[in-house]
Amino acid sequence: MFVSNDRTIQQLKNSGELRLIRNKAVSDRIMEYDQTLRKYYVQSDLMYSALSDMTNYSELFDFIRLDKNENIPVPLTEQGKRSLNQAYANLQLWNKGLIGLISWLDVVHEEGKELIAFIQKEYHLE
Repeated sequence: MFVSNDRTIQQLKNSGELRLIRNKAVSDRIMEYDQTLRKYYVQSDLMYSALSDMTNYSELFDFIRLDKNENIPVPLTEQGKRSLNQAYANLQLWNKGLIGLISWLDVVHEEGKELIAFIQKEYHLE
């Protein structure tokens, strides 16, 4: 899980002190980066909420039948068959979402590097 330490930017935004950065291009790029980060977190929140909807295993398998005869394949309940079908569908959607999330993380990373380079250039820092 990626967690950004955005305390400084939040303080600048909440206190109104972002306006103290006189270079408008720098403050604009900082805000663009903050927006990219927010978009990543929206996608990330969707992914983790999908994980919390996982089906309880007790609904899937007939553990009483399995306990009586351990030499049989794990028996599914009818509810289990429906749940596994739904879980598979969710897995497919989650996989597509994960690909999108990774893509957003790449964008966050690249924009962060570009922002640092831009600030260093604008303020002649090494």
